[in-house]
Amino acid sequence: MGSAESSERNGNNNSTTSITTYEEGKDELKDMAKVAVAVAGAAAAAYGVCSILASINNKEEEDGPMMKAPGQNGVYIKRIDIENDPAVYFKGNRGK
Repeated sequence: MGSAESSERNGNNNSTTSITTYEEGKDELKDMAKVAVAVAGAAAAAYGVCSILASINNKEEEDGPMMKAPGQNGVYIKRIDIENDPAVYFKGNRGK
């Protein structure tokens, strides 16, 4: 075995190692991308849930407390509407 044969063998072996390392690196990068997409999806879902819950809470605060409407089964109204002027509420409610 001459020095040329030895360096050819080392050269081929190194290029095979480089290709294997490159392919492994590509696979590892794909796996990392999948994890990043999964984490981003989970974060977006959590943000969506938090936004929905916050908007529900804000809506209740804006509308004020609710109460069961007098004389109407299963209907809820804003408490402030009847507290401000009950006569108007009951007048509009007659004949329903």
